[in-house]
Amino acid sequence: RAVITIQSGMRGHLARQDALIRMGSIVMIQSAIRRHRAVVDGFSRRGAIVSIQAWYRGELVRNEMEYLQWCAIQIQSSWRQKVARRGYGSTRAKLVVAQSLWRGH
Repeated sequence: RAVITIQSGMRGHLARQDALIRMGSIVMIQSAIRRHRAVVDGFSRRGAIVSIQAWYRGELVRNEMEYLQWCAIQIQSSWRQKVARRGYGSTRAKLVVAQSLWRGH
């Protein structure tokens, strides 16, 4: 009986040691898998963030270009208006002189 009790205790001890070793192995495998998933997820999120940043920066540049184009159009319009008024003023003065000569004033 004593031998059976000792064997039973020893088998229990060995089983517990084996279970602890297996548990440690399982924890290591789980840790490696979780780390791998986190890295893959991190790369995926980083790619998404880079895409969003690229879109946003592109929007900023497009809006700036649109504003600069609008400013250029305003400057061109003002310049053409000034040139047209100058030309109209001198043409009108010449027409007034021609009419006054024709009418005899």
